[in-house]
Amino acid sequence: MYGLLLFLLVWSSAAPAKQVLAKPGENWCARLNGLSPGDTLWLSPGLYERPCHIHVSGAVAQPITLASKDPDRRAVLAYRGGSANVLDITDAHHLVIRDLDFVRTRRNVDAIRIRSGSDIRVENNRFTAIAGISVAAGNGNTARITIRGNRFRRLAATAIYIGCHSGECRGEDIRVEDNLIDGVMPAPGNVGYGVQYKLNSWGVIRNNRVFDTKGPGIMVYGSRDDGPDTKVTANLVEGSRTDGGIVIGGGPALVTNNIVLHNHIGGIVAQDYQERDLQARVRIVNNTVIDNYQVGIHLQHWRAGRGNVLVNNAIVAFPDTPAIDPPVPEGRVQGNHICVRPERCFRQPWHPPYDLRPLAVLREPHPENTLDEPRDDYFGIPRGATTAVGAIDGDNCGIKGCLIGQERYR
Repeated sequence: MYGLLLFLLVWSSAAPAKQVLAKPGENWCARLNGLSPGDTLWLSPGLYERPCHIHVSGAVAQPITLASKDPDRRAVLAYRGGSANVLDITDAHHLVIRDLDFVRTRRNVDAIRIRSGSDIRVENNRFTAIAGISVAAGNGNTARITIRGNRFRRLAATAIYIGCHSGECRGEDIRVEDNLIDGVMPAPGNVGYGVQYKLNSWGVIRNNRVFDTKGPGIMVYGSRDDGPDTKVTANLVEGSRTDGGIVIGGGPALVTNNIVLHNHIGGIVAQDYQERDLQARVRIVNNTVIDNYQVGIHLQHWRAGRGNVLVNNAIVAFPDTPAIDPPVPEGRVQGNHICVRPERCFRQPWHPPYDLRPLAVLREPHPENTLDEPRDDYFGIPRGATTAVGAIDGDNCGIKGCLIGQERYR
């Protein structure tokens, strides 16, 4: 009897995952919710007009996957109604959503809303003309959500929204990486961010390219619980029309290796949002800040002894505006270089695609090292022993080349 049970256990664990194919017009949502750990639902090319409430879970190393069968001829999710979100996810775990096109929702209809769950990956999707939030993780607690390699274009609301504004629900260990956000143009009276981590939510925001948002390109609100760092690193943020490029509402936060250009009220803004007094352990290190209107870096309500750091940033101030405001802030402020004109510090800073490799003036040895100084630069290249000021350390570049911002025009 024991041998039979062992055989059944081994046989069941080795059972192959199911590969299920759905076509437009079929009830693909019911098929998805009927899958088991390790199974995949492939969507054939075509138009899918039904929304889906997802409540199924995979397992560790056996996620359930929803994906286009052919990434070159994608399934297009085009829900036209207003009574649901396109994908509404509740209490789901170990789920992958990949290679789908989400297009043209009605106002307040989100493309993907994760109400609660964990270990969910949203990868290599395209979001176009979404009038609700493109990817929201809120309402309930979420953990280990990865939003990676997606393209967001011509949005009418915030692209990525994590947590709750009140902080009552939170996103923990959220990774937003390698995404392109190009244009957030909401209706009058609405804000329209690129990426938001709300109060008490934390994680990593890395290697994203964010262009032409109405509000901040990236904003993190900090934590009342003194939780782990939110790391904002190696992002390119250009052209917020009404706000700062990267806005830090509170710590703990590490902001490093970012490039911010041509944003309306500052490149990097440490803001005492709603007077919450969360400006503590905010470290702004080795960023490149060029021609942002009103101010280069603005530091609000920094006080001595709060662990705030402003070190080794390269700043080009817009004419007749301050590079750093206040000019002598509290906290550790060292090694920042203010460039009078951008061409004196960078190879080609005038128009995209940019070449922001540093000239000699930024490569002089700087003794003001910090524990938060990044080991790699914006391109992921290891920094030298005498690292340059700013986001880029030297002449070496990443696998995509030295020019910055060209992804937007492909």
